[in-house]
Amino acid sequence: MRRGRVQVMSVILVAGICYGILCAWRFVPYYWDQRVMKEVVKIVGLYWKDLGKNKAVQMLAQEMYNRDVPTYIEEDDCEFREEVGQRRVYCEWTVTDNWPLLGRTRTMHFVVEALVLPSGVVQ
Repeated sequence: MRRGRVQVMSVILVAGICYGILCAWRFVPYYWDQRVMKEVVKIVGLYWKDLGKNKAVQMLAQEMYNRDVPTYIEEDDCEFREEVGQRRVYCEWTVTDNWPLLGRTRTMHFVVEALVLPSGVVQ
């Protein structure tokens, strides 16, 4: 290799790394929000176990607000399901965003849930 010449592979590698960082900057926050919602549904499941469904429904909105959950996740995306001997807090939402620089859309589907067992354990 001659001195002073730019290697094509180095340019491609740097461009790929920069694009990967740009994609992460765009998409990772959605997965972070999913992690936060996992905590919220567990806390709400505990409220349901201890204080009843009405209080748990109220606390869902409060916990989402306290933890700065973005507005694209709404309270209506969550359900309180009573099954035989157990209770389930179930939240499901979909996000559509564009790939950076490509203009193509990506749809991401998220589901989080907490199961309150008869023993009072929240999973």
